[in-house]
Amino acid sequence: MILASARFLGRLLGVSPRLALKRANALAAIGLLAKVPDPHSRGTRWILAYPDLAEARRRWVLLARAGISERRFSRRFVEAVLGKAVAESVFPYAQAKNKTCGGELHEFQI
Repeated sequence: MILASARFLGRLLGVSPRLALKRANALAAIGLLAKVPDPHSRGTRWILAYPDLAEARRRWVLLARAGISERRFSRRFVEAVLGKAVAESVFPYAQAKNKTCGGELHEFQI
């Protein structure tokens, strides 16, 4: 499990916090990461997901065909391309409930 803020991710990846968060959210939309709000801090817990590879590929193809870019990537974009359930899992703070992107979840540490 990783407790990470956007600032931490940015430092880790060598990019701005905003860009780091968008990239992590894109991985969550594909199903490679699951984003879980941490009720005890302002950070986020990222959980490594082992999705069905066919489903992950399907999501990637749909996002690519829709013209995914860091500029266009948003809750609205994900909802329009992949549906409301996936958008709610990637952007859980707008929702009271947390849902995962699907696939088996495994915690990991860095």
